[in-house]
Amino acid sequence: MRATGRGGAIAQLDTRALGDRPLVLHLAAEADLRLEVKTGGAAYELRIHDAAGNLLWGQWLQDGWRLPIPLLPGDYRLEITEPSGKVTTRALQLGAAGADLVIP
Repeated sequence: MRATGRGGAIAQLDTRALGDRPLVLHLAAEADLRLEVKTGGAAYELRIHDAAGNLLWGQWLQDGWRLPIPLLPGDYRLEITEPSGKVTTRALQLGAAGADLVIP
């Protein structure tokens, strides 16, 4: 499970073991991956995986988009798919100050 907003958390849950106890998530400060898309009109796909390989975010991108993607500081693997189908993989170490990412 991934929670994001005014803080973030990633947790694996076993709802059977939870029983009638409340679900409690401890939120931590997130950092923004500041995305800017400069593709000249072509559609690219961005997929963000955490260090364990879990897909956290995936979206087809349009030229001119600028948006923050809130993530917990840590290590990530980015997969960028070009219109030709070629997939490029990048490692990202996101610190507390965030990072800038320009596509392509």
